[in-house]
Amino acid sequence: MDERIPDEWILFGATAKGASHERSATPNQDFFSFKTFTVNDQPAWVMAVADGHGSKCCFRSDRGAKFAVEAIMNLLPEAPRLAGMNQKAYSLNLQQRIAHDWDEKVDADMQGDPITRQEMSGLPSHEQAKFASRKRMAYGSTVIATLLTSEYMHAFQLGDGDLVLVKKDNTTLLPLATDEKQLGNDTDSLCSPRAWADFRSKLIPFHQEKPLLVLLATDGYKNSFRTDSGFLKVATDLVDFIRESGWEEIKNSLPTWLNEASQIGSGDDVTVGILVHRELFAPAKSHPLPPTEPAEPPPASNENLSDPDTGGGSDAG
Repeated sequence: MDERIPDEWILFGATAKGASHERSATPNQDFFSFKTFTVNDQPAWVMAVADGHGSKCCFRSDRGAKFAVEAIMNLLPEAPRLAGMNQKAYSLNLQQRIAHDWDEKVDADMQGDPITRQEMSGLPSHEQAKFASRKRMAYGSTVIATLLTSEYMHAFQLGDGDLVLVKKDNTTLLPLATDEKQLGNDTDSLCSPRAWADFRSKLIPFHQEKPLLVLLATDGYKNSFRTDSGFLKVATDLVDFIRESGWEEIKNSLPTWLNEASQIGSGDDVTVGILVHRELFAPAKSHPLPPTEPAEPPPASNENLSDPDTGGGSDAG
């Protein structure tokens, strides 16, 4: 998929089924989408990626990831109309509505296609007992999303994965701080009773500059690299490649790169969404090579482009 609003942003992305999922005949449990829309005759953009949990008790997480992205696509286009609210209330309002919309989609799916004993047969007895009162667990998923307007960027994240900005000085910025609770394979999830409170969010006004590139990735991508710096180097490499060769080359090569990343790296499903600012628009000149692990780590900046963090908490459900 790709979509373009002239003179501002290009959006595209890709997903690759994990190498381990290919071997086990498990479906791709990631999902992504994006859209452009207008608010008061001004363009705006939304992108989201979601990663369904791979545990045995989350046997419908591919559907959960799809519902997560659909909830974002339904609700974030309404966000600019709520911008007059207090920033914290604005973020919490959206988080609650996203979680509620996901709950409704899951409940409707279970009503139309009830969970069967066969689906639960692989669960240990203690998991089945827990599952009886928390059937939404079968759909558990993370989600990362961003909304961009001409005036600001609003980023949301629940659970693991990464959102990376590349600034004009070619340094990287991670606007959503790493959640220390995301240890090992444990992560916050939309299936938690208070998922809305576990979102992390940040509103980034574009007072002086806009990022050149925004990258959203499920955790299968970063986990395919030996180091975090190697993963961040991909974002700055993409900026260099687009300057030299144009965004079409990146879009066309991305599915192959993600498949290779899973094959030689994490083995997990891998999904990446990319938003490219107009400053990088360029006609293709040559075919770039896929991003690789750098010999030296790139500079990584923690400098904020905006006001302090607002919204979402970390109150586990």
